[in-house]
Amino acid sequence: MRLLLLSVTLSVVAAGCADEGPVNALCTGPACAGGDVAFGADGSGDVRGPDVGAPDTGTPPDAVADTASQPDGSSMPDGLATPDADAVGVPDGSPPEDVVTIPDTSEPDAVVVPDAPTPDASTGECATDADCAAIYGSGGLDVCEEWSCNAQQLCEVLEAPDATPCFSGDEDGLCDAGSCVFACGDGFLQESIGEECDDDNLTSGDGCRSDCIIEEPIGEGWTGGQCEIDADCAPTGSICIPGAGGGSCALPCTSTCADQAGAPVTFCIDADEYDDAMDVTLPGELYPALCVSKCDFELFPRTGCRNGFHCELHNRHNQSVQDEVCVPGDWHAGLQLSADGSEVVGLDSGAEPPAQPYLKLLDLTCGGSFAPVDAQLFRAMADTLMAMGPDGRSENWDRLCSVPSNLPDTAHGLHAQVAAEQGFRLVGSRVDIVNWTAAGVYGSKALRGDLVGGPLWPVRSMVYGGSSYYLYADAAADYPYPWYPDRGRDFGTVNGDEWEPMDARLVPEEEYVTAKANKGDRFHRGWGRADVVAYVADMAIDHLLIHGEPLGIGDLSFPPGGDIDDHASHELGRDVDLYLLTTEPVFNGNALGARPWLWVSTCNSGPCYYYENDTGDDEDLSDAAHVPAADLLTTLAQYAYDNDGPTHFVQHDTDVLVPFVDLPGSSPVYVHGDNDGALGWPPHQNHIHMRFPL
Repeated sequence: MRLLLLSVTLSVVAAGCADEGPVNALCTGPACAGGDVAFGADGSGDVRGPDVGAPDTGTPPDAVADTASQPDGSSMPDGLATPDADAVGVPDGSPPEDVVTIPDTSEPDAVVVPDAPTPDASTGECATDADCAAIYGSGGLDVCEEWSCNAQQLCEVLEAPDATPCFSGDEDGLCDAGSCVFACGDGFLQESIGEECDDDNLTSGDGCRSDCIIEEPIGEGWTGGQCEIDADCAPTGSICIPGAGGGSCALPCTSTCADQAGAPVTFCIDADEYDDAMDVTLPGELYPALCVSKCDFELFPRTGCRNGFHCELHNRHNQSVQDEVCVPGDWHAGLQLSADGSEVVGLDSGAEPPAQPYLKLLDLTCGGSFAPVDAQLFRAMADTLMAMGPDGRSENWDRLCSVPSNLPDTAHGLHAQVAAEQGFRLVGSRVDIVNWTAAGVYGSKALRGDLVGGPLWPVRSMVYGGSSYYLYADAAADYPYPWYPDRGRDFGTVNGDEWEPMDARLVPEEEYVTAKANKGDRFHRGWGRADVVAYVADMAIDHLLIHGEPLGIGDLSFPPGGDIDDHASHELGRDVDLYLLTTEPVFNGNALGARPWLWVSTCNSGPCYYYENDTGDDEDLSDAAHVPAADLLTTLAQYAYDNDGPTHFVQHDTDVLVPFVDLPGSSPVYVHGDNDGALGWPPHQNHIHMRFPL
């Protein structure tokens, strides 16, 4: 406890104190000193009490001592002498109000404290705890301390009661015996003690386990899945490994493992390779080899593995066959990081060397030595190689130590990153770049309800297409998408034009939908010229504001352009398909779920009919709550007329497009069911095709 004594300084007359004796209210000597009040170093912090080491500096605060001499200028009466000139005065032999008079032959009287004093910063007097807090605030208090008004009605600092919320470093906790304590179940997420969640209880089964680990579906039992006990795992004979990602199901093996439907594929590896990064002992039953899950970049697009695991390339037990598998611990096991963890600086001499592909990334040097690499970029490159699967086992990133002649600088400062030795690229064919971009930027090409992003999501990347093709990544802190605060810039340079993905302009599922009912999300087919992407994004927002429904946006082009399967016209980043949406539950006998999809119309050579959004039946135009599909299409046609951009607007519904055909101005050519053959366009019954100029 620290006590702040801010009271009236008393001149006490008693025998036995030397003139230069200590300041002490209970002093028994003939002259007890009354010193100046000590404040914080800057004069504005806590008032700390009498300053015993300070010389007389003149008039102390009024409530501490009155400037005193006799009215005639003479010294204090006999028996009330003090060593300072600033003695307590007693005019006319009678004490002033609030000054204690002590006979010169007796022990000091008890200090008289007025009833309910007015809070005073110079004296520390108080009536309630709130008085002290109002005067001094929290300045200068340590964690788990608070102001209190004591029985003498003076402000003092005491331990905060247990369970008082506190803050230490970057994390919240609760006070316990004067210390800020972190614990599972206190309602605060504390990563420093390994918590992944904290829901203010110690109960499992509610999404946050009793050990503050995020709860994955326990009981499904897939190999590599989360568990607390062996019974959570399947198949028979599985063992729950404690400590690995909150517990992980495993099975002994000799060479192969049984896969489970709906779960990652499994792989048999040496037990010694699995437990290098673990803090617990691997159960003996799992030696010499155990089944683990392979990295799955469709289930876990960023890293390929669930929380608590990272992806590495390992051999099958007693064989040379390799595959990417999930092993527990930090991804940088075997690597040395800088003191702040921001850079990979080389091998950790005190640990086992890392597995591939981390190890081969350390071979990327400039001038024969490994220059530190941004840690986030280093992991992104390693995980991209593993997301590429067999391609990644044979490929490696090039480290750019000088600026290549075909690396455009654009407005994004790529050359500066190369000069800092923080620029890397993969070189391949156009098809390679399409696949590698799908793996690196999106994690996979498979259907996914939300755009999560792949390994390259947190760093800046560029796709280059032209006389050569490559995927480039660097460590620039370039985060231009406020709706994705952790996403680095993604763009392309194709034949000298800057390209963008549509998801860099719009938020999937909120502002547009890209999933076809029969093909799923295909974000890697949504790249186009930046001006085309910007125009379509504005059109989608306009449609959303008018009708309250997002727009369906299908194919533009592949990231580097060129041939695109089943859609030959989409090669130059200037063609885009637009759809209306449906939430029909079944399409061609297949259950679609609750999310919206791109609609399919019954618009053939005759009149056009459209499906209801929620039933899949032909739309009921007599339903007042239903917005006719023709009205939605007309909004898009009107936008294209009002805003310069596209050269062609193609859709089969004559009723929608005929009114625009003969309008004056620079509107696009509106191609519909009556003129599509004459203009060389195939029928577009179920979507709009917009083309922009070369």
